[in-house]
Amino acid sequence: MARGTTPDTEHPDPRAAILSRPLSPRQQAFAHALAAYGSAAQAAREAGYTVKHGDRLSRDPRVKGVVAKLQAERLARLELDAATLDRETLAIATSDIATVCTWDRDGVYPLPSHLLPATATAAIRKLSTTRHGVTIELHPKLDAVKLLLQRLGLLQGQDLQPAARPVDLPKADLDAAIERLTGGQARPARKAAKRAKSL
Repeated sequence: MARGTTPDTEHPDPRAAILSRPLSPRQQAFAHALAAYGSAAQAAREAGYTVKHGDRLSRDPRVKGVVAKLQAERLARLELDAATLDRETLAIATSDIATVCTWDRDGVYPLPSHLLPATATAAIRKLSTTRHGVTIELHPKLDAVKLLLQRLGLLQGQDLQPAARPVDLPKADLDAAIERLTGGQARPARKAAKRAKSL
């Protein structure tokens, strides 16, 4: 070793020294909130930090370690794994309302539940009957698509936005489009649904 130099061990990396310290109770609270909400901004508010500080703290390896541990424990409690969650998310992302019901000018006709595949039932968010008819609501596809892209590493720091205004298609045009897309098979399916409804 040359004169006047000091061994590296006498000048440890300050960052390494910081990372070796345990998280403070407040930082622990932030990590727990981050694991619960999945949002650094929300976790910062819960722990009493500014949003800017929370964003920086969310990149701390110690915080990441706590969050990963908490999420793994939660999955274990629910007896779920990443593959199961991916399958459920994929079912929502590729859902098609035509797999759970048929419709015509007279109304909406749910298909018999015993005929629905698991991928179809997984996508259903709400199913109810009122005096006005049947209400069927699927889980939002856009959120599921975004989540899958993030899981695949194809979406980072980007936002998928739905169209500002949905297309308003006249009913007659909608029926004609359905017939074209299904090759004329929609009409028999609607009749089958009506027969099932009358049983």
